[in-house]
Amino acid sequence: VGASGSYSEQFKNTSIEKEIAVTQVGGTNIDIGSIGAIQANRATWFDSFNDINNSTLCGVVDGNSLVGLWELLPSGYEERANELKSVFTQQCEEKNSELCSKYLEQDISWTKATYTMNRQNSNDGDSYNPNIQESSAAWKSIHDNFELGYLNVYGCDTTNNKLRVKNISDFSIKYHLVQNISDLPRNGRGGVSKIANDDANKIYGIADFNERIGVGAYWIRVTYDDDSSEIFKKTNFLKDASKDQYITLLNSSDIKYKKSIEKIEIVVVYEIFYDENWMVHNDQYTNWRCSYTFIF
Repeated sequence: VGASGSYSEQFKNTSIEKEIAVTQVGGTNIDIGSIGAIQANRATWFDSFNDINNSTLCGVVDGNSLVGLWELLPSGYEERANELKSVFTQQCEEKNSELCSKYLEQDISWTKATYTMNRQNSNDGDSYNPNIQESSAAWKSIHDNFELGYLNVYGCDTTNNKLRVKNISDFSIKYHLVQNISDLPRNGRGGVSKIANDDANKIYGIADFNERIGVGAYWIRVTYDDDSSEIFKKTNFLKDASKDQYITLLNSSDIKYKKSIEKIEIVVVYEIFYDENWMVHNDQYTNWRCSYTFIF
């Protein structure tokens, strides 16, 4: 299966012409008509190699269909046919992991960089103000030794600690959730620890945020070199999210092509609920503010 196309776009006052040519060999057919489609469907395609029915291009209903050698043996050679098929299947299984190890974790034409956000504690009920923290060291230790998630930036490279958009069509920022929000690490302690559904509706220092936080919220400001800016925000963004999920915070369609980005500020807030002993109901709620600023 093959697909090709071309398009042009402008970013930072530079005209960019791109030619795309993609060929898919083996596995289940997927949509490869655009880079976005490949990003969305690539994992499904790799998973399809685990299906032994995809180990050979046999059984395709057209004039070019291949036939397994074992199917060509005449009647009376069933044992030999089974041996041939068994050897073929074994070799396919051995090569499967080798193939996926080469390509599964690699990006095709886009780059990815991972960033750890600056995490700060805030006293429950104080609008995620890092200047007012929990007085209890035990409560503050609830978030020790683990991150809830990381920021992943696609389509950029780095020069002198500044980002440069390399492929605008590939540009995106995603939040990689690395924990189970219903069963957070407890640092050797018992009880229950999870992301709470917070009814707070303020984030300290952000005047334009008046929505209920819910199960985690984020606020993003993209500032351009002409001092104009755009705000992106979402509440409850971790609700129903699963461990190892990549949640898109910003993508190329959010960026104004004819402007140069100066910086992107990201704030992620969430509340952690911890109950060491459900029979005593010693409930603890702590607020956490994570931030990062990308300079371009």
